[in-house]
Amino acid sequence: MRKVLRDAGVSTDAPLFAAVGSAVYGDLLDSDAIDENGKVRGFLVVESTRLAADEIVGFVKEAFALVVRAPQVPAGAPFGASVNEGGFALRYVRSFDRTVAADRSLVSAFVGVQSLPLAVDNEAGVVNLVANGGAVRVLTSTIPA
Repeated sequence: MRKVLRDAGVSTDAPLFAAVGSAVYGDLLDSDAIDENGKVRGFLVVESTRLAADEIVGFVKEAFALVVRAPQVPAGAPFGASVNEGGFALRYVRSFDRTVAADRSLVSAFVGVQSLPLAVDNEAGVVNLVANGGAVRVLTSTIPA
C-alpha cells in the first residue's frame, strides 16, 4: 500500500491511515504487529465495521471529503437547535412524550463522503490531479487451516 500511495505522488511526510476489516484487525492483534501507537509499518490502523472482514483501505486524509450538515429544525418543534462545531453540524430536536412522562430527543444530520483526486506538485510549478491517488483498496485472502 505504501508503494502504491508513494508512486501516486503521496508525500513522504503525509500521515498514512489504514481502515481494516474485522478479520484483518484480528490477525494484526494475534501477530502483535500493531505497536503501542496503533501503527503497523507507519500506517495508523483503525478497525471498521463498514468494510468486509478481509478488506483494507490505505489512505491519506486528503483522499476523501466528509460533509456533515444539519437539516432545518421543524417549525412545529417545541425545542430545536442546530449545533455547529469543527465544521460539522447536527440538528437537535426535543419534545415531551406524555405517554411515558419523559423527554424524547432526536439528533440528525445529512452526511456525505466523496473521494477526491490527489493534487501532486511535479516540481515544475504544475500540479497534476491523480484520480484516487490518495487511497488504495486491498482484499486479503484467507488460507483455510
